[in-house]
Amino acid sequence: MHHNHINIMIYEYFKDVSKYYPNFNDWYFNKIITQVYNHSEREILIHLNENNIITGGAIIKNTYAEKKICTLKVVDKNNGIAQKLIEESFINLDTRNPIMTISEDKANQFKYLLSKYNSKKILELKDYYVQGKTEYIYFF
Repeated sequence: MHHNHINIMIYEYFKDVSKYYPNFNDWYFNKIITQVYNHSEREILIHLNENNIITGGAIIKNTYAEKKICTLKVVDKNNGIAQKLIEESFINLDTRNPIMTISEDKANQFKYLLSKYNSKKILELKDYYVQGKTEYIYFF
């Protein structure tokens, strides 16, 4: 499969994240894709079902100063895919203690996972990505 086709397929999977992060499109194409192909700070982890359909994905940032799960998305909840992606993120980030940012609009959907890993909310950033919204930062 050609890189552009894969990029578009992955983008199509993640694009609704732009509802919570208005600069997502620019961030994805100008930062994520560039850094993935340069083998620098970012990686995209993908979970495929038996029909090669994307059912989960994570975008991670791995630098000396920052180990972060930037984006985590799964199609169906309660099937273990999110946990698999978190575990794979731990391996790729070489730590079991990365940070993760979560929009206040999505916080309830992550309660179980955050509790399972004994994650601690370490910061609340008002108006950080979206005016009038709070971004929560968790430490695993």
